[in-house]
Amino acid sequence: MIIKQSALKAAAQRLHSGIIKESAGMESLRNFALKARTRAFLSHSHLDRDLALGLAEELHTYGVKLYIDWLDFAMLAKTEVATAKRIQEKIKASDYFLFLATENSLSSQWCPWELGYADGLIKHGNIYIVPTEDARNINYGKEYMGLYNVLEQFVSEGKRLKNFGYYPTDGSKPKWLPEEIKGNGI
Repeated sequence: MIIKQSALKAAAQRLHSGIIKESAGMESLRNFALKARTRAFLSHSHLDRDLALGLAEELHTYGVKLYIDWLDFAMLAKTEVATAKRIQEKIKASDYFLFLATENSLSSQWCPWELGYADGLIKHGNIYIVPTEDARNINYGKEYMGLYNVLEQFVSEGKRLKNFGYYPTDGSKPKWLPEEIKGNGI
């Protein structure tokens, strides 16, 4: 099932609500993102921060920890060469790479660059496109679906979200995310 952007926004809202109750502010949000060793880099448009947080929240339920650049204390606020170098370092340090496909990420200058960079470094089977569907029922991510694994949420018989899985590029049956993608603590 292609991930609906509305579902990611709802997950982000749940995360924000929990953080506000816990303590308020960006500090807690950063702590959420850095609780365990991240193994997966999330490429996304900063215009889709809520979608990125929602995906992080949903995947966190399954033990997957995502690196999100704007939650990184070491990331510069201003975009410059050092920003690109830090992103390169984080992609190199990741075992997995996820590309959150939205209208914004597909038109971004950074996201396709990050995907191309990851393609040269990360094992091909460890790159996932996360296609989304917006409120207008437009699907994003089809451009890359034949090249990379496609991450989706699979639904159980009771219509509850069961788990994340992916469709391999070889056309074989869907598979669950590998256990290795989960963080093992700091």
